[in-house]
Amino acid sequence: MLEKIGVPEDWKSKVKTISLISQIKSLISEVTKAKKSLKAEEKHRSLGKKVYQTFSKVKKTKINEIYESITGNVNTFYSTLHPKDAHKNIELNITSGRRASAELKMESFGSKEDPRAFASEGHLDSLGLCIFLAFAKRFNGPCNFIVLDDVVTTIDAQHRGRICKLLFEHFKDYQLLITTHDAVWYEQLCAHQRAFGISGAFKNMEIVRWTLETGPIIEPYKTRWDRIEARIKSGDKSGAANEARRYLEWVLRKVCEAMMARIILKAGRYTVSDLLAPAKLRVKDLVKDAEFKEKVLEGFQELEATVIMGNLLSHDNPEAENTSMAEVERFCEAVHELNNTFTCPGCGTFYKYYQDLKRIRCSNSRCKKQIEIVCK
Repeated sequence: MLEKIGVPEDWKSKVKTISLISQIKSLISEVTKAKKSLKAEEKHRSLGKKVYQTFSKVKKTKINEIYESITGNVNTFYSTLHPKDAHKNIELNITSGRRASAELKMESFGSKEDPRAFASEGHLDSLGLCIFLAFAKRFNGPCNFIVLDDVVTTIDAQHRGRICKLLFEHFKDYQLLITTHDAVWYEQLCAHQRAFGISGAFKNMEIVRWTLETGPIIEPYKTRWDRIEARIKSGDKSGAANEARRYLEWVLRKVCEAMMARIILKAGRYTVSDLLAPAKLRVKDLVKDAEFKEKVLEGFQELEATVIMGNLLSHDNPEAENTSMAEVERFCEAVHELNNTFTCPGCGTFYKYYQDLKRIRCSNSRCKKQIEIVCK
C-alpha cells in the first residue's frame, strides 16, 4: 500500500518504527504485569516456606515429645521381659535431614547401636512387641482394645511367661484378643490368669477344627487333665495314655527348668527317658525339707512303676490289648499328682528354685499363700 500511494522512504521507516513501538509497548505491559505477579508469588513462596519450616520444626518437636513419652514404657516393658539383660537403655530419636527420620538405638556392652546390628531374632521380636504396646498405651486412649496374633513365634518359653506378666500387670484395664498356635504359651496364659486372680475375666477358647463349609468351630478350652479325664471316662485307653505321656513330658521339662536340673543337651525334642532321671536326681540332691522330699520321691517312684503304660499304648503294640483301664488311669493320676506336687496350691503357679535363697517357692509375687521349701 505504501508503494502504491508513493510514500517516501523516510515515512516508511517512521511507520515501521511506530509499529515496533506499539509491539514493545504491549510487551512492556505484559512484563510489568508478570513482575507484579512474580512479586506476589515470591511473597506466597516466602510465606509457604516459613509455614513449612515452622510445621516441620513443630512436627519434629511433637514427635520427639511422643518418642520421649513412650521411651519410658518401652524400657519398662523390655526390662520386664529381659531383666538383667546386657541390652538396655532403648532410645527413639528424630534424625534431621532424613525423610524416614526415626532412629532406634540400644545400649549393648557399653556402646549404643541400632539393635538390628547385634540382637537376636527373639530379642528383636520382643523389642518390637514392647514398642507396639508402648504406642498402644500412648495412642489408644478410650479405645482400650489390643489384638495380638502369634506374637511369640521366635521367643523362648521363659520370656513367653514374662509376656503374660507384662500384659496382666500393665494392660489389666484393656480388652485383649490373643491368638496363638503355641500350646505352651496358651498354658502359660491360663496359668498367669490364675496367678493374677483374673481367670473370670477371660474366655479361653480353642479352634478344634475348621472347614470351608462351617468356618472355625470354637469350643471352651480344656486343660490337659480335663482332656485326659474325658478320655478315661469314654474308655479310650490309648488316647488317655498318649495325652498323659505328653503331659508328663511337659511336667518333667518344667521341673528340670525350674529346679536347674542337669540334662544332656541334644538337638530336637526331649522325651520322658531324657528328663525323668535328671529331674528325680536333682530333687533328691537339692531338697532338704524331709516331708516335701519324701512326697516327691514317692511320686517319682509311682511314675517309674506306671510309665510303661505311656510307652506301651503310644505305639502300635499287640501287648497294649492286655492292659486295663485301671492301669492306664493309675499312670495318668501319677503324672497329674507329680504336677500338683510342684504347683503352688494358692495360685496354681509352678514352683521355682531360687539359688541365692536356697529355697523352692512360688514364683508369683502376688500369691498370698507363699510356701517355701528349704534346700541344701
